[in-house]
Amino acid sequence: MDYIKGKFAEITDERHESYVTHNLSEILIIVMCSVLSGLDGLAELVIFAGKREKFFRNKFGIEQIPSKPML
Repeated sequence: MDYIKGKFAEITDERHESYVTHNLSEILIIVMCSVLSGLDGLAELVIFAGKREKFFRNKFGIEQIPSKPML
């Protein structure tokens, strides 16, 4: 799991610092897991991540799960 997190960490985060609440690599991990589970809507991804918070903490070290879609 560290390999996947490391690969996502290599992606340059172009967001302005004042808008960053969640780490980009952690968001990408959540999105990847959600899409592989057949989900495609932002609300579905947030619900998915919230229900699997323990999994994301244990496997990827993600401490802060997004609680709502940020548009």
